[in-house]
Amino acid sequence: NPKGHDFRVFANATGEVRDIMRIVSASRLQIQARTGFDPDTLSGTAEGEFEMFRPALKKVPPGGLRFTAKGQASDAGLKKAAYGIDLTDASTRIEVNEKSMTIAGFGQWGAMPVQFTWRDGFDDGDVPSSLSATSIIDPDVMNRFGFLGRAYLTGEAPVEIQALTNGSDLVEANVAIDLREARIDIAELGWMKSAGKEGRARISYKPGEGRPKTTAFFEADDLLIDGDFVLGENNKLVSAELRRAFVDDMADVSGTVRRLRDGKLDVDLKGEFLDISSAMAGVSGDEGLVGDLNLHAEVDKLRLRDGIVVSLAEVTLKNSERGLQEFRAGGELSDKSKIDINYDGRNSSAPKLNISSGNAGFLTEAMIGGDFITGGEMTVSGTLASGDLPTRLDVNIRNARMHNAPFLTQILSLASLRGLTDTLSGEGVLFSNIEVPLTISGGRYTINGARAQGPALGLTANGWIRTDGQALRVDGVLVPSFGINSALGGVPILGDLFVSRDGEGVFSLTYGIRGSLAEANVSVNPLSAITPGVLRRVFENPASEPLPEGDPTKEPPPPMAPLPPPEEF
Repeated sequence: NPKGHDFRVFANATGEVRDIMRIVSASRLQIQARTGFDPDTLSGTAEGEFEMFRPALKKVPPGGLRFTAKGQASDAGLKKAAYGIDLTDASTRIEVNEKSMTIAGFGQWGAMPVQFTWRDGFDDGDVPSSLSATSIIDPDVMNRFGFLGRAYLTGEAPVEIQALTNGSDLVEANVAIDLREARIDIAELGWMKSAGKEGRARISYKPGEGRPKTTAFFEADDLLIDGDFVLGENNKLVSAELRRAFVDDMADVSGTVRRLRDGKLDVDLKGEFLDISSAMAGVSGDEGLVGDLNLHAEVDKLRLRDGIVVSLAEVTLKNSERGLQEFRAGGELSDKSKIDINYDGRNSSAPKLNISSGNAGFLTEAMIGGDFITGGEMTVSGTLASGDLPTRLDVNIRNARMHNAPFLTQILSLASLRGLTDTLSGEGVLFSNIEVPLTISGGRYTINGARAQGPALGLTANGWIRTDGQALRVDGVLVPSFGINSALGGVPILGDLFVSRDGEGVFSLTYGIRGSLAEANVSVNPLSAITPGVLRRVFENPASEPLPEGDPTKEPPPPMAPLPPPEEF
């Protein structure tokens, strides 16, 4: 330069990428230190040019040296480019100057096509390098990262990655995934998103010191998960802070999840709604929750099962690999009455169940689908099936009205008790006490000595009903004006003669029900109404004999007694 002493160096180079990078890595550019790329892991061919401007000074001040390097690499590769996956079939453009270096291109990252841009500044201190990439993920890629891709994802999803790196170490990564064209099936939640339905996810990952932290936001039309997750070895969940977990018709809560030292998950939730019907399946003896879990939740609405939703509810449960161990739930029903459920399955011989409700009608309808009881208080206590032991429950209802009960309406009609029939069809018949000893075994509900008492009517019941409703056999005694009619039963000797059995009266009618819940035949013996209690046994149906204690399905049911047509009454 005739006007000064600066000089310019210019060179062209063509050859193997690894050879060129060895030369560059040995220079002050320190590319290997910056990128973490070992030249021996590189492959492909490259060509480019290099220019340098240097002042003709003994000491060049900072920034005085200027240089530019530009090049292209084709059919390039990089072994273990990220997460142990190779980059192959790549075409890249490289630009380097005294301030920064940029590598951009596209290729195959494993089985995925990827387009990327990597940039690092030389004069920005310890600021990490930046990486931008777009690609496609599929179940195999998710499995490679430790996620159960094939268990949940079908199809492919575009992904965009913004990351910070320090050499080969990942500092932070932010991932955006478009899940519209993918099918996602999360069986544990009973939730599925079909292909073509909107869905998106954002994931922020920071390795940090100790266990890495992941912030995830997943949104679809009927699902939203937003929280911070800490993963341990093999991407196993260590803890989670849920800002919101919403699954349509299943949950809308926030809370924490922690993995205890024994491996059990401890979950504490609060929110608007929670469905724990899957846990209630364990209470009824069906297959419920799987795995070790402690759960405590306080929610505005708690669904115990279809038809049973409790307000201002609190629930606590403990589950293990052996099934449900403890369960407690309480709250308010729709009429502000209280309900409490306690289940104790720690006793291996027979789990214990206790239920109390301030609205017997609500609970009856929810449990058996019948709306023939209004109001009243109900308690259920007993033991559930375990091994060869059947379920045995004592059901007690107090101060409830019975109305439009299908079989009772027919019995009263056949007995020509018109007044009680009208009452049953209207405001209902009041019963001060209903007791039902119930055994559930062999596909049958067995009723052994049930009785109902009220000022206008009393009745007893004895028999069985198949759980699918396809067969039933029930017999008993109906007592009109029970309060007055049964008073004689308290008189010594005479009471035993005319009444003879608890729950009956002097003037009683025997009845029998045969068939199924859909088609049942009801019969009433009118002569039993004027017969003393001891002789009334003659008119009762054979099924009124004591029921066997064993499994009723091991023997065929006895033949139905012949029934007279209704016109005879």
